[in-house]
Amino acid sequence: MARFLRVVSVRSKLVGSRAWQRSHAQLEALLQSTVRCIEHYRKLEDSEKSRAACLAFLQSRLIFFYPDSPHIEKQMCALAKELDGAISPPTLTWKYRYIKAAFGWPVAKRCKIVLPGLRHRVEQSWDHVNARHANFGKFDYFIDLLHHPDQFD
Repeated sequence: MARFLRVVSVRSKLVGSRAWQRSHAQLEALLQSTVRCIEHYRKLEDSEKSRAACLAFLQSRLIFFYPDSPHIEKQMCALAKELDGAISPPTLTWKYRYIKAAFGWPVAKRCKIVLPGLRHRVEQSWDHVNARHANFGKFDYFIDLLHHPDQFD
């Protein structure tokens, strides 16, 4: 359990960093990984249902490439055609649509990627504060018990 908590703590520290930004090489690697996943899945089963699942997977990955890498978008659209389908520009939920309207795609994309992790960090900090508040007086009780055991019968 402690090992899991340590990993979560380390990963949550990446939220405030520039880990959300990807270089061209990282984007190409993500595309190749996506293509390999689809190829592997289609080797296991090549049915209408599996092609629809692959299209949904492509659609979910498109947000990482959308406004910044049009050449990768074209490759993904070609792959979607091979799967007998098409992918559309990524849609944003209502809260990110407002950000897009006010500040544009790059800011909305960054918010979509970064804000859920930031929310996790805030919730994690709130949990720590609540835990400290709940256990605040208990430590004093044990110290008093050690110094004056006859008073706590």
